[in-house]
Amino acid sequence: MKERKITHVSGDVCSAEARLKTCRCSIFSGLLLLLLLLPLFFVVRLDAEASPRTIIVPDEFSSIQSAIDYASVGDTIFVRNGTYNENIVIEKAVRLVGEYPNATIIDGSRVGSVITLRSAQSVHIEGFTIRNSSLGWPNSGIRVINSWLCTFVNNIITVNFIGILLDSSPYNDVYGNVVITNHYGIYLLSSLGNKIGDNSITGNWAGVTLTSSSNNRIHGNLIKDNTYLGIVLSYSRDNSVYYNNFVNNAYQAYVKEANYPNMWDSGYPSGGNYWSDYGGEDLHRGPYQNETGSDGLGDTPYFIDSVNQDRFPHIQTVVVFHDIAVKNIALSATNVYTGTVVGIDVAVKNYGNYTESFSVSIYYDETVIGSQWVTDLEAASELTLNFEWNTTGVQPDMSYTVKAEVSEVLGETNLKNNVLVDGVVRVRSYKLGALKIVEVVPSDESGQPVSNFVKGTMAHFKLTVNNTSPDSEIVLVTVNIYDASKVTLGVVSFRGLIMPGTSVFILGLPIPSATSTGNATVYANAFTDWPHLGGLPYGPELSATFQILGS
Repeated sequence: MKERKITHVSGDVCSAEARLKTCRCSIFSGLLLLLLLLPLFFVVRLDAEASPRTIIVPDEFSSIQSAIDYASVGDTIFVRNGTYNENIVIEKAVRLVGEYPNATIIDGSRVGSVITLRSAQSVHIEGFTIRNSSLGWPNSGIRVINSWLCTFVNNIITVNFIGILLDSSPYNDVYGNVVITNHYGIYLLSSLGNKIGDNSITGNWAGVTLTSSSNNRIHGNLIKDNTYLGIVLSYSRDNSVYYNNFVNNAYQAYVKEANYPNMWDSGYPSGGNYWSDYGGEDLHRGPYQNETGSDGLGDTPYFIDSVNQDRFPHIQTVVVFHDIAVKNIALSATNVYTGTVVGIDVAVKNYGNYTESFSVSIYYDETVIGSQWVTDLEAASELTLNFEWNTTGVQPDMSYTVKAEVSEVLGETNLKNNVLVDGVVRVRSYKLGALKIVEVVPSDESGQPVSNFVKGTMAHFKLTVNNTSPDSEIVLVTVNIYDASKVTLGVVSFRGLIMPGTSVFILGLPIPSATSTGNATVYANAFTDWPHLGGLPYGPELSATFQILGS
């Protein structure tokens, strides 16, 4: 048997009295409120939104445009292999997915733009050959006007005046496309915050063009064999252009106006771009290239103009690799009661050499707890995200496995470290009835029974608590005293774990000098928490009487 002595002297007896009155009254009040609210549980919500659908072309619609017109926001239009002679307009958030890029062809028949996005958000286009726009400005394979947060991935864009045109369109992603044999490959006009990455931009007149566009990222592209310019920037500044391979373009890079600086490398030792016409050597290393030994970076900058230079050009072609991983999961608790909020810290790391954006999701078993978006995690960097799991409503008396998962980024081949299962949380219910106070006895401070206390001295009470549950239980034990005039003299409480079996506690409470003499009663309770905070009694209240004597 375990015995604990807990003495509590309250400097605010009235405050303690108020707390216990709340405890004793709120149980009845809560039951009454529950009875009053019972009819409300029969209200049924009928306005749930429909789940996103997948519409198949040509199975359900003969043309892509008719499927788009029919689709609702969030729907996917899946297009089977074939050639579709269309000029498509998209003005809502849908996913347009081709079966296979080489075999699912949208042909504009030299009439305007092949695909036009107008004031659209979160459109996704993937898996098509997009070809044959009209000649002349602004006809494009994909023309994006005043649209944002759209994604264009794994397409073949060919034989257009402009392959992809982003016009007044911020925060779009253009990844993994083959942009070949257009007049302009990718053109950004008055657009900011876009990401152009992992594209093969070859055989165009101009590979990448930026006009009045800032804060865009041009990373990891192959820009090769363009007959005039690899990349040209006009009235554009603060763009980052690195990890690209500029190979055999007539002019590799050109900035039309002076004093429009851009970033052409990511510092040392990550470096900048590979330039096939770079004539420097690699004899030194270090951030100032003045240390002995080579490092794969040129010793002198690649010069574009006085404010645009690649300070650390790569000597060999840049190999961009993508690898995002969940590194660690840390739990604030592993054994909790229903309703407890469990803190979950998830550490993620970018093991690749490319700045990445991705989502992080946390689960218990297969149920999502929450997701967060990570923007621009730099190469070799890591980040810890904080999640909270409110276990209210979770099936109690079960153990749940915690899993974290990062979304796959484009070009990532090692997906094994995208998921980490690490940690088990047991969610328990309070075993009401399994724990009860079996005895409360007025005593001295060592636990020996007494029948009276003198005013102005400390009264002690020995409580015996029996826990028949196989688990330790979190318990709030309270003791309060009423004198012969039914006036509350004070309250003492203890909150902690009660282990299985029998435990003994000794709690102390002062008897005020001004109290009435005569019979007094002590009341002992065990709660899950203070009733005004939603706590429930483990069992019935127990009481005992004693005498208060004059001094």
